[in-house]
Amino acid sequence: MSITETVYPLGIGGRQWKFKIAGGLNTEITSMPFQGYLVEGSSPNIMCGATILSSLVILTAAHCLVNKTASSLTFVAGDKQISIQEETEQRIRLSHFHLYEKFSSRSPDNDIAVGVLSSKLSFNQHVSSISFPTEPRSYNGVVTISGWGKANDNDDHYQDILQSAKLPIVSVANCTKLWRGDLKVKDTFICAYKAGTDTCYGNYTSTKILRVIMTQ
Repeated sequence: MSITETVYPLGIGGRQWKFKIAGGLNTEITSMPFQGYLVEGSSPNIMCGATILSSLVILTAAHCLVNKTASSLTFVAGDKQISIQEETEQRIRLSHFHLYEKFSSRSPDNDIAVGVLSSKLSFNQHVSSISFPTEPRSYNGVVTISGWGKANDNDDHYQDILQSAKLPIVSVANCTKLWRGDLKVKDTFICAYKAGTDTCYGNYTSTKILRVIMTQ
């Protein structure tokens, strides 16, 4: 299972939510060929992470696309190091996108969207779609997170090289305790925790939780 990095620039419920990967390792794009990101206009900065579902479709966070136009967004795939123009990169404009119908900017629930590319990605060892389970399953064990999230809350910039880290999944009950009431954890969420190696939302550095939003 893989989780793309996300940023909540406007906040949800009055909070400022940010994404980081702490304790991650430099990772080759060939290990995460489904990992990519969105940029807006001519900006070189990552707007949001995204995952390749097919040669024409990507998955990202719905809040990233609120008040955006597809023609202003470009999906970047096959890129390990942002500051270097790599031969393996593929950059394709979005044709259109769809926010999940149950998404609300007032809640972190159902924060998913799909984007449709204006032309097909060329699949190779650096760029390919993520694998899906062939049948319904319950998730336990370890998840892998990947992206270019900030290493800590004090960083001004995202990390230049693709990062990944592994986290063990924890129960909803334990997740609720770790969040200490700052987030209403639902059965549709998956939480993971490991001290010193995490993805963390907001400035709650003592709360090492990975929250994966699962739709109903």
